[in-house]
Amino acid sequence: MTHEMKKTFYTLMEQVENVHLMKDVGMFPYVLGKYFGYQPYIVSYHKPKTDFPYLQQEVKGVLLKSRGRYTGNPILDGGIWLWAHAKDIDILNLYHFKPSSFLWILIYKRRNPKGKVWLKLDIDANAGIHMNMRKGSLKWFLTRHILGKCSVVSAETKIFCRYAACNWPVKIDYIPNGVLKADIKPGCRKEKQILTVGRLGTKQKATETLIKAFQKAEGAISGEWKLVLAGPIDPLFEGRLYRYLKKYHLSQRVTYIGEITNRAALNRIYSESAVFTMPSRWESFGIAALEALSKGCYLLTTDLYSFRELNGGGRFGKCFPVDDVDAYARLIVQVCSSIDSLQLRIQKNELTAFLEENYTYENVCRKLHKKLSQS
Repeated sequence: MTHEMKKTFYTLMEQVENVHLMKDVGMFPYVLGKYFGYQPYIVSYHKPKTDFPYLQQEVKGVLLKSRGRYTGNPILDGGIWLWAHAKDIDILNLYHFKPSSFLWILIYKRRNPKGKVWLKLDIDANAGIHMNMRKGSLKWFLTRHILGKCSVVSAETKIFCRYAACNWPVKIDYIPNGVLKADIKPGCRKEKQILTVGRLGTKQKATETLIKAFQKAEGAISGEWKLVLAGPIDPLFEGRLYRYLKKYHLSQRVTYIGEITNRAALNRIYSESAVFTMPSRWESFGIAALEALSKGCYLLTTDLYSFRELNGGGRFGKCFPVDDVDAYARLIVQVCSSIDSLQLRIQKNELTAFLEENYTYENVCRKLHKKLSQS
């Protein structure tokens, strides 16, 4: 009796770190391999002895390969690797609307015409809607010609997919990121804690906006409320942060706990926190916000399209304008006071149903698998 060979699913990236394995980069290959019969690989620049602890447990079954540094140029090196290995790849997964993706699609389809490509745009809807995709322009023709070779081109927000349906020359499918169904546990006992998780001090994450807003709000909320910052931090920002906390006497209310690499520990702090906040200036999706929501955190985020969809149209969170410290501070006071008085309580059954319907990797990958199978 012969067994059917598993289809190979290769994600080709310029650079992968351990943290990416618990995001879409690692989770899509993992779930497709575990539930839908693919053999998943991730290929990127990294040293052979680089530590990837998530491979052993969290995404077991995903195989990581290091591609060669032939020229020192990551785009060309990816192309050279693809030219040599394209015929071994049934599904090629690429990320972002950028030159490397365009080149790699062309090389792959030239070497393996029957192979299938899934291009995950990973695109910020606010920026994408303002992208110049004028009909008849060079960008429009290149997009139609090259992305037209893909079996699936996807984006993470419904609003961008609706926009693209009227303005892009190729079909864009809605494929959001997710959480595992088993990780949806909103019925947690909460502490009066506001949490943020991300690359602190970067322009995108706007951590300084959060600190200033909390400083404005802290006199108007119960002294029990604490702000917890988690994630890698820019060294220059770290110095400014501690000086700011000392100046405004916030050291007892604001804690930086560093980067959390242990998954169980990260889930524990999500479960403890009543509020999760992201003051990002832009986001293609905001995976940390979804992870926090799955543990029952109330979301307090910037008014980006991705966050509007994640908070269920205002059922599970509130939004404020980007960089508006005063509006942010007012919402902190409003949300914390409402939680104190029990006027704000997330309906856990409603949240669970919302997440299971829209944001589980099992359901999202089932949809993706169907599209890849039918293309």
